[in-house]
Amino acid sequence: MGQRHQLFVIARINGKYRTLAALHHQWLYGHTALRRCLGTLKILQDGENRLPLEEELKMASKSEDLIWKSPEDRNQRNEATIHFPFLMTCLIIGSSFSVEDGYFHGVHIEPFHMAYNQGDNNNDVTGITVFDISRPEKTRYCFVDYYGMESERPVQLMTPLSAQTYLEAYYMLDDAKHVDLVKLVEQFKDRALIDVDALEDTWPDQWQESEIENDQGAQSEPDISKLSLCENKDPSTLRSRTLDQLVQAVVNGGENDSQILSDAELFTDLYPKVREKLYEQAGTLESSPAVLDLLFNSLKTSEYVDLSPFTRLSTAEISSLGIRLLGTGYVKSMNLSGWNIADHDLRTILGHQRIHKVLLMGDDGVSLSSLTSSKPKGDLYHHELLKRPLLDNRTGEEFYARCQPPLPLIDFSAPENAVVQLVWVRLSEYVYLNEACFRSDGGIAWSKLGPDTREPRQMSRGSDRGEPKYYKLPLVDVPMPLTRVITGLSNVLQWMSKLDSVGTWEIHKGVASAFALGVPSDTLSCGVGPLSTELYLNNGTREIQSQGLEPGQWAIVLINDFYDSMDQSWIDERIKPKIEKAGRSSKIVMKKQVRYALVGPAKNSKGHFEVADVSKYLQMTSNEAVRHQLNEWWKKQVATQDDVQFYDEEDIQDILAKIYEPTAEGSVGSDGHAGESSMSS
Repeated sequence: MGQRHQLFVIARINGKYRTLAALHHQWLYGHTALRRCLGTLKILQDGENRLPLEEELKMASKSEDLIWKSPEDRNQRNEATIHFPFLMTCLIIGSSFSVEDGYFHGVHIEPFHMAYNQGDNNNDVTGITVFDISRPEKTRYCFVDYYGMESERPVQLMTPLSAQTYLEAYYMLDDAKHVDLVKLVEQFKDRALIDVDALEDTWPDQWQESEIENDQGAQSEPDISKLSLCENKDPSTLRSRTLDQLVQAVVNGGENDSQILSDAELFTDLYPKVREKLYEQAGTLESSPAVLDLLFNSLKTSEYVDLSPFTRLSTAEISSLGIRLLGTGYVKSMNLSGWNIADHDLRTILGHQRIHKVLLMGDDGVSLSSLTSSKPKGDLYHHELLKRPLLDNRTGEEFYARCQPPLPLIDFSAPENAVVQLVWVRLSEYVYLNEACFRSDGGIAWSKLGPDTREPRQMSRGSDRGEPKYYKLPLVDVPMPLTRVITGLSNVLQWMSKLDSVGTWEIHKGVASAFALGVPSDTLSCGVGPLSTELYLNNGTREIQSQGLEPGQWAIVLINDFYDSMDQSWIDERIKPKIEKAGRSSKIVMKKQVRYALVGPAKNSKGHFEVADVSKYLQMTSNEAVRHQLNEWWKKQVATQDDVQFYDEEDIQDILAKIYEPTAEGSVGSDGHAGESSMSS
């Protein structure tokens, strides 16, 4: 059942194409396959995701041959599935979630050894999608029909298909009603197509040879076995040769030879050349005060610093160098992969106000337990943290047979002004048909809302009993720097405002994806981050414990006034006539929208809440420069949208009183429920 489709990510690793990730999508074909391909391409090519992707490519180039061999035992094969969790996270979000389209559909991780034709595609075949990230900034793509798709028109088998060729198998693009699809195809015109040689190299023993040529636009990928830190080298001129000799002398002698250094500093590009030479010799560079000073002077004006290759230095020296570099005010991102940094140094680095991104990739290095007390100020890319929500996201009987006990909750929340929860309040059609649910002015009487007592067969669509309900979702098990809080909230609001309907299963995974997605780097610096394990693994069945709010903690409250309505036409055609018949239409805003508020316990007022919009919240939590940047971005992205509004009505306190119960002075406690709860009197 379904329109089954698999997605693969490949790359040339040490001269040989390898599969790095594979997913199964149960319902993907036609224009939706193009949209999810485009969304994934944008993520893989986004500059904000470049560093962790390139780090995993380096990890792949250093991997032993054994990991590329497919174990015969199915359980062992699943254990070996996720070697590159950041890449897998990018593929999951790109293929299953879209803010712009109001889209979510679950996906399942497949063993990355899987052949192109080993997926669950026996019926309703829709082909496969393949991405080549040998050079992430120039990610290539293609579709392939290897069996015979159930489309309107056939395509050539076993050849890379462009977006246009794939789409024309399902639609007549010259038909006036498909003008939007023509615009969709145009977004692929400058995107390179994978050549058939790359596919044959990826699956050499399985690929069935094709006698046809590549689809138009296919390009061969040059052999790149290593990522170069400095690609554009000077030509071999007398000046460059002289400088090369001086740089080597400086590196060999450190900064102790004052005459050599004095001569070398006549060249304005000395330290960039020194930096290049230091990285070339990183694995053999012996520690000395002079070498550490050279490293500092050559890196101090860089926004990104990679300290992972300097394996001959001590952990203490790497930590000290990293902290020293942060003090320059230039460094925003740092790669410390493979280093087991001491806890006190880790807190200094991760808690620095200017840090934007820290990479701690690979199985070696800092443990996850050491990170939770660090309270990162920026995004954190840690192998285990990225892998955590993906461990049980397997297919078929393996998932249900091998389901693990709930993983222990980890808490990255900051001590002050931290957003620790998202609360989703939903209303059903029943509320609008019950006169007792309204005040005399036409507003909803939240304090009077009780359970829907009708028989189950009478219940409105999308609600178990038709009663108002809420879901409390924790936002503490992944780092949530301020930029990610604001961009995540924007993503959630815009996604929910475009949804036709949303259920328990979608809301947990959708919120996890929205906060992990970030935004493109050309609008605000926030790339893909780790998925929340508590949200993503919930899957609509596992209960999640969400505590009350302590002083200094905040929650995002989302209110869906017409949760059970498919869209505005549903409200106008199905709900509005019923309300008009009840004689209350003049006092009710008949519009589908999502409203939000940021709330936290009010100081010295038991059971009362501070309520803020984004601007007010930023005023309390950020410095002027950050506040201005995020405020301006929010105004352009969200504040002007008519279907997303701040909930500024006074009855917000009545809503919150249904969610939280007062416990102690200045704090509000848990309602005693986990996951979904009824807002009953």
